[in-house]
This record gives sequence, C-alpha cells and structure tokens, in this order.
Amino acid sequence: MLMYVVAVASGTMSDFAGARLGIRQARKLVCAVGLFAAAPMLLLLPGARSSSELYAINALVLMTSGFSRGGFSINHLDIGPAYAGVLQGYAGTMGNLAGIAATRVPGALLSLDPSDRAVWSTMASGLALLSVAAGVLFVAFAEGEVIFREHPKLYGSEGSDDAAAEREMEGVEMAEIGGLYGAAGKGAGGRSPGAADDESYSDTASVESVNLLRGRN
Repeated sequence: MLMYVVAVASGTMSDFAGARLGIRQARKLVCAVGLFAAAPMLLLLPGARSSSELYAINALVLMTSGFSRGGFSINHLDIGPAYAGVLQGYAGTMGNLAGIAATRVPGALLSLDPSDRAVWSTMASGLALLSVAAGVLFVAFAEGEVIFREHPKLYGSEGSDDAAAEREMEGVEMAEIGGLYGAAGKGAGGRSPGAADDESYSDTASVESVNLLRGRN
C-alpha cells in the first residue's frame, strides 16, 4: 500500500517536472532518484537487529523503489501510446522473471545457514548493484518521444494523422467538384444537375467537373 501511494505521488511529480524540464528529462530524473536511493536502503538490511528494524528498512526500500515507477512505468505511454499495453506486458513479464530468480537464488544461498550475515550482505550488495545499474541504463537510453507509432492497417485510418489529412484533402476536392458541377449545370442552360427528368445530363456534368479539376491539378 505504501509503495502504491508513493508511486502515484511520483507519477504526479514526474508530470509536473515534465512541463518544465521536458518529458524525457523528467522521467529520467524521477526514475534515477528512486533507484539510486533504494541502493543504500538495501545495504542496511543485513544490519537489522530486530524484526521491527527489518520491517522499517524494508518499508524504506519499497518507498524508494516505488518512487522510480513515476519514471519508467508511465514511459510506455510516452514512447508508444498505441502499444502501451504490449510494452507494459513485456516489462511485466521481465519483472516476473526477475521476481522468480530473486526468490530462488537467496533460497539456495541461505539453505545451509539462514543466519549467515555474510550471505545476507552478499545478497544485499547484489540487489543494490542491480538497482544502480538499472538507474544508469534508464538514464542512458530512456526516451520521451514516440518511438512506436501506430500502424493504420492494425488500428484503422481514424487514428492516423496522415489519414486525417487525407480525408480533409478529399473533402476539399469534393467541395471543388461540387462547385464545378454546379457551374457546369448553370452553363448548360440553368438546369439543375440533380433534376430527376434528365439523368444523362447529370452524369455528363459530373464527368466534365472531374476532368476540369484534374486539369487544374
């Protein structure tokens, strides 16, 4: 619960900083602060002398690591809004695999002597190193602009800016055709091109309008 509250707060701070620093720098800053701050908290775990101290240190680890979510979790929407669910799925899968390893490896190391502080120190140092490495990698390679753009054939033409511009151009062309169509009708004797008593006349005027438009282009 504490981690969730901190993550929501860090996401708000990330958006607030993004309006001033830019999305890319804001995401990097929030993620780096959280992951770098979690490293020293992890190093405190082997020195806990009571269960209350262990719970307190664990809460600090969750708070600091949860703060980083305001940088990397929302970044899926930044780099690929049309594929944010897929990207989140990949990230969640990698996180679950890491979670499986994070329980198996300590269990194997502590199977002989669970009270061995040297083993606990080794595990805490390894986790702290991973936290710092993750922060460095995110700062080095994270982006704030769209990388994965939506595919019109997969998501339809309505969500594409190019398709919207194409539809707008088609509307302009149809309006020009309508104007030429009306002009052709008046020039032919003032007869309405939509008159029901002369369908052949209407077809001829339409063809002439399109040909005139093509000649102008």
